Amino acid sequence: MAIRYVKINKKHEALLDQSQKLIQKRISDQRHVIPIKLLEELKALLDPENLGTVVDLHVTQDTQSNWASGGSCVKLHPRCFDDWQEKGSVTRDPPRLTAVLLHELVHFALGTELDAEFFENRLFTRHDGAVLPTEEDEEEFKDSHYTGVYVAMNSKTREVTDRSKPELVLGSLARATKLAPKPLPQPKTLDNAEAPMANDKQEKLAEVRIQKMAERKRQVGIRIVVEFTGYVKKSDLNKVMGGIRDAVYPNVEGNGGGGS
Repeated sequence: MAIRYVKINKKHEALLDQSQKLIQKRISDQRHVIPIKLLEELKALLDPENLGTVVDLHVTQDTQSNWASGGSCVKLHPRCFDDWQEKGSVTRDPPRLTAVLLHELVHFALGTELDAEFFENRLFTRHDGAVLPTEEDEEEFKDSHYTGVYVAMNSKTREVTDRSKPELVLGSLARATKLAPKPLPQPKTLDNAEAPMANDKQEKLAEVRIQKMAERKRQVGIRIVVEFTGYVKKSDLNKVMGGIRDAVYPNVEGNGGGGS
């Protein structure tokens, strides 16, 4: 058998057998165009009569990621066999077993993360356990210049092509939708007893700001008069200041002019 189960219970064996059959069915579907070399590798791995290429498969919690890890063998985490719930989601999804198994088989066939993510999402849907690339995956795509062993992706259009036939478009790889950002913390509400005091304080601060602004305008007005006339007689200073005051505060009671 091309995939050899290592110390796996009967229940998991039965589910893995079902997953292998579903993967064989999907890769044989003519609607899914797969690069010839990768297709040959996957068929060889899934062929029980092919003993030339054997991959050991373990079910263990000792995996490098949340779901699985590869290398000289394939390690699947037990959570692959159970329904799961994505962080931030309110619903549960079907087991990821079949999609994760295909993903790891693509890696075993020397495929990169881009190859594995694309064919996982090309052959399977969310209902089958496929998930879109994570931010970490996206960084890996970028580091590899969006080029895998079997496919290449246009970073802007997300269109994926066959590297052996660049003119052949295989499909596209969607970008994962980020979770909605956390709402901004709301300001602390004041008790009814504190609210009037806060309002009074705000009004006083506003009055002080208005007074300071008016004083700056008055000083600017005096400086303009001095600069343009060249001098101001001391005896006329009060008249000058009074005129500017009337201009800055028109129709205010107590000014020298401004009344109608």
